[in-house]
Amino acid sequence: MLDHNLTLKSDELFLVGNIETDGSRERATGLYVRDTRHLHRFRVTINGERPEQLQDRLNDPAHATVISANPLLTLAGGILFHPQQLLLEQRVGLDDALTLAVIVRNYGKTSVEVTLSIEMGADFRDLFDIRGFQRDRRGTCVPPRIDPQGVVFGYAGLDGGAVAETEIRFDRDAEMTEAEETAGGGELVPRIPSMSAFVEQPALGDIPSVTASFAIRLAPGSTWDLTAAVTPRPANGPPIANARARDDSQGVSIVTSDEQVNRVFRRCLSDLEALHTTFPHGSITAAGIPWFVAPFGRDSLIVGLQTLHLMPERAMGTLRMLAALQGEKVNQEREE
Repeated sequence: MLDHNLTLKSDELFLVGNIETDGSRERATGLYVRDTRHLHRFRVTINGERPEQLQDRLNDPAHATVISANPLLTLAGGILFHPQQLLLEQRVGLDDALTLAVIVRNYGKTSVEVTLSIEMGADFRDLFDIRGFQRDRRGTCVPPRIDPQGVVFGYAGLDGGAVAETEIRFDRDAEMTEAEETAGGGELVPRIPSMSAFVEQPALGDIPSVTASFAIRLAPGSTWDLTAAVTPRPANGPPIANARARDDSQGVSIVTSDEQVNRVFRRCLSDLEALHTTFPHGSITAAGIPWFVAPFGRDSLIVGLQTLHLMPERAMGTLRMLAALQGEKVNQEREE
């Protein structure tokens, strides 16, 4: 799912697929909560080969479907299995965790035995680090805890406090293999905050990687399915907010006689709902995905003003949150 052109968000949790986020050609690929990437690798292969993408479809801001098919495969005994005989459907959803339903169907005329593998990894890098703000020191990735139905990745920060975790669970037993991914660095990224030059990404050291492999035997016309749940656990703070549990969701609908205009209105309201995010001092419209899922007073106030007639409670929430964050002293370093 991280290999595809997807951007999904549900309150605090958001996913960015393998896309260029803007003209800088930066990539933020991963699953994030509270400025930390809790999953940087989740790659599905069939007999070690990446499926050929046929379609990716955004169902709503928090749900998407990706359709792909097998490439040319060499099976046991040197038998060739032609492309697009196995259809692979991935249904991705976000709430306070990520859920993934994988469905494989054999459209060929013969039975086939293949191995579906999922490569997983969590580097727990923060957005500033990924964006090019160089760090002198980092915490450490703790050894993953593995069992036949899942894995828990962990990261111990420099403060010596609680460990951040990402738990991945399957509804089937898998053959689990562990490796280490060497993040060698060397990639050039724009330097922040000025963005006026490039810096070289530092080497990150060895990051644990785990592959779950599932042996599949499919008769013609039959299907095989798998469900995975990815649960990030921040090192501190309250549980991840669930958009469905909020009581300030907009209940406005705008209908015209032109269906194309209606679609534009629905998309606008959907995008605004996706950007609405819970923070420690309240809920507010974030400025953008992925780099700006944070309180930006100017952007949030503009949204509050322009949608005041539709969602006055959102504007009031924005004012209350900005008031709670109002500076109380002069601090040049923090620009307070």
